[in-house]
Amino acid sequence: MISWQLLNHWALWVIYGAAVAVFVALFFVTAPYGRHGRPGWGLTLPEKWGWGVMEFPSVALIVLAFVASLLRYGTPHPVSILLMLVWETHYIYRTFVFSSLMREGPKQFPVLIVVFALTFNTLNGFVNGYHLFFEPMQYAIRWLVDPRFLAGIVVFFELPRRDGGMGGVGPVELVDGWTRLRGLHLRQPFPQGAVEPSLVPRDLRR
Repeated sequence: MISWQLLNHWALWVIYGAAVAVFVALFFVTAPYGRHGRPGWGLTLPEKWGWGVMEFPSVALIVLAFVASLLRYGTPHPVSILLMLVWETHYIYRTFVFSSLMREGPKQFPVLIVVFALTFNTLNGFVNGYHLFFEPMQYAIRWLVDPRFLAGIVVFFELPRRDGGMGGVGPVELVDGWTRLRGLHLRQPFPQGAVEPSLVPRDLRR
């Protein structure tokens, strides 16, 4: 029988190999979604659904790993639980909040891109779930006051990203989500070339 440890090992190698391949490929091909969406990439989904579907494994697999660990070993280590909650703030925002606040429109998401992202997020969710709840070595409580953890958590919650996912759910994300939600109440679409109002600086938004 294949062990979880071996699956984790091979999942990591697939992620590393895919990272190199995608890094090289993106010098020659622009990923066809968002503002770069274009025909010619096969079947498509509405952008909102495509985004939500491809991000969902990241939300679900960590929770499944937590439940499996709870049933097998009892209550997981507090640091593992905290790191899971940090992870979930990020991916719940990406999967449900950000996608639900996308304005309805003609933009489509290629199914091929959804499949690629779904595969990566499944592997990524599995690897991180395995590391948090099934690795024999766990972080000690003192890790929570380690400068590396404190610096990382500040960057995570405060550093926005251009892909719409953001770092965690910090002030920038809350303001951005609020302004996007307000925008849903507008009856008319923005005219061609108009700028969507937002309290978030333009270079910090998607």
